[in-house]
Amino acid sequence: MSEFIEQVRRAMPERYTVEREWGAGGGAIVYLAEDVKHGRKIAVKVLRPELSAAIGSERFQREIEVAARLQHPNIVPVYDSGEAEGLMCFTMPFIEGQTLLELLEEKKRMSLDEVVDIARDVTSALDYAHAQGIVHRDIKPGNILLSGGRALVADFGIAWAGEAKSARLTGSGRMVGTPFYVSPEQATGDEPIDPRSDIYSFSCLLYELLAGEPPYTGPSVRSIVMQHLTAEIPDVSRLRSDIPPYVSAALAKAMAKDAADRFTTASAFARAITSPGLTSVVTIETVSVPPAADRSVAVLPFANMSADPENEYFSDGMTEEIINALAQVPDLQVAARTSSFAFKGTNTDIKDIGRTLNVATVLEGSVRRAGTMLRITAQLVKVADGYHLWSDRFDREMGDVFAIQDEIAHAIADTLKVKLVEPLDERRTRSTTNLEAYTLYLKGRYCWNQRTARQLEAAISYFEQAIALDDSYALAYAGIADAYNLLGFYRHLSSPEALKKVCGAAGKAIAIDPSLAEAHNSLAYAKFIFAWDWAAAERHFKTALELNPYYPTALHWYAELLLALGRFDEAGDHMGHGHALDPMSLSIGTGVGWVSYFKGDNQAAIDQYLEVLKIDPGFVILPWFLGPAYVENGMFTPAIAFYNERLKHSHGHAGLLSHLAYAQAVATHVEPARDILRQLETRAATEHIPADYFALMHLGLGNVDRALDYFERAFDERCWNLVFLNVDPVYARLRTEPRFSRLIDRMGFPGSPG
Repeated sequence: MSEFIEQVRRAMPERYTVEREWGAGGGAIVYLAEDVKHGRKIAVKVLRPELSAAIGSERFQREIEVAARLQHPNIVPVYDSGEAEGLMCFTMPFIEGQTLLELLEEKKRMSLDEVVDIARDVTSALDYAHAQGIVHRDIKPGNILLSGGRALVADFGIAWAGEAKSARLTGSGRMVGTPFYVSPEQATGDEPIDPRSDIYSFSCLLYELLAGEPPYTGPSVRSIVMQHLTAEIPDVSRLRSDIPPYVSAALAKAMAKDAADRFTTASAFARAITSPGLTSVVTIETVSVPPAADRSVAVLPFANMSADPENEYFSDGMTEEIINALAQVPDLQVAARTSSFAFKGTNTDIKDIGRTLNVATVLEGSVRRAGTMLRITAQLVKVADGYHLWSDRFDREMGDVFAIQDEIAHAIADTLKVKLVEPLDERRTRSTTNLEAYTLYLKGRYCWNQRTARQLEAAISYFEQAIALDDSYALAYAGIADAYNLLGFYRHLSSPEALKKVCGAAGKAIAIDPSLAEAHNSLAYAKFIFAWDWAAAERHFKTALELNPYYPTALHWYAELLLALGRFDEAGDHMGHGHALDPMSLSIGTGVGWVSYFKGDNQAAIDQYLEVLKIDPGFVILPWFLGPAYVENGMFTPAIAFYNERLKHSHGHAGLLSHLAYAQAVATHVEPARDILRQLETRAATEHIPADYFALMHLGLGNVDRALDYFERAFDERCWNLVFLNVDPVYARLRTEPRFSRLIDRMGFPGSPG
């Protein structure tokens, strides 16, 4: 055994100290080890030599990469992997607790409440994994860990490769999984495996927790498997009279022989097993919030019923204008545009929308535009019972569009018994009365919301055309400022150029209408990230929030300024307020995680970023946040896997490559990091690569002087992320360097000599 432990030690990176054997299963041995760098206990899972030989190195690494992509509060993460002398192993956190298998050996059966708690945790993990395109394929009691009152799913991507017994059942397929819980399609190997296979396996497991025995038993693997394929679905209530009918029905549906007859998502299965009468509507979990006020509304995107799909901009614009009008009502809580538009094109139940956005009513409608004629329908629905509080249809000329918007806003205010602070036609005079300019503005905002460089440039063109028709159109100037802010943030423009453009457009908007919160917010953001004018940025953020205290973007961007200044508690308050107002905003949800990251709570940051991924697994800016949190938390394998996955779709983005190189270097994968550095140095001869990207790579490689050289160049380039130099934990090791201290002083942070 001592020789085997020595072999394990040789397979693992030097920073891990293997201590002793902790446990063993059919296909693997688990050792307790110490992560010396991070001062924490870890578990090293070692595949038995015969399995390592059968699997092969390439397949093992593929499975490790799969497992490393999954970071969720109810999934046991994979930290790292190693291989030596044919021995394959990977590391996980050391978790105090027991497996569900061990608990079953003690209790035999569990209460319905206990089973429901486990179901919620496991289905949350499964839904997340399935959204990443990953199926577990070996859900069983031994792969569910119970710790700290939570159920955690282990061995994603690893279980079936390392431990599953394979038995040929047909001429062309193999069974992968554990016989008591294997789905029919796994057993035959004749069909592709999808998330419904995991749902089947988990339903068998839940049946066993309630009944005290698996749904199918027998004297051999083959006899058990044949029952999965052909036997009648058992009714758990025959063994326990206290099981409600809806639980029995949910289990039976989940154990359907044909995958098409099962629940389509794990969360739908969980809802069906926890409450009677629920349908399989997919919902998105949000932070805990107080009950919705009676005077609250979400305006869903109006459906475009026009023959021309290009009129989508008009129906979206109509929706935004009504949201903006209702947002002027002080006694009315209005869901933010981002959150409302998250449900565009979905068939989500009104009750689920109300619960997610924490509103009591929902306004939905449609727009049909034909030539100069409009037909607009709208109805206000009470979330609690689906009752229509108000509805109307408007058949008007296009020139009446402003009046229609105002009529709808007035009708909602009257229905919900709230008062407008001023007539809406007075609000309109501060916008535009030019119908063509208004149409161009809507097109501009539609493009701006797409966020790509090409669409942002198109947005600027539309806003400029609107201004050519009405040079007093303050909102169009604010739109130009917003577009240039994003072009600078995404580095399609240099910081000095973006600053000049934003200040010019926002300044004109404020000159026309000093009460326009959007313009003050745009100007504040440019003063913050491009000009490093901390006092002016804070002044304009405060003005924007005085004009509109319920402006989520202003709360978000002001919170980022507060983070840069080290005022973490204030930042958390503002970010949290913005998130409560706009719970479906991907960027604000990411900002909530950023607060935790800067405060040093990397795991909380990671958990929050993963919540954002549940909403949109492809959110393009998340690598800039989740990756660094992984690295700071010592989770190098997930960081590297995540960067590599996103680089497949980024056309070799220099920033992502620099972050990947940093993660590789910190993880002691020095040569791959140097390869990326050389690659970007070559590219720099023909394209501009921001200096801070090189600074980061040299920092990871330990080239402190070279890193400082590039940080000084980044200062000259006004690279915007230098605003976080004073607080980002990535730069902590430089803060004792005199050159770095002088750079901080030159940034002119409040309280510094510069």
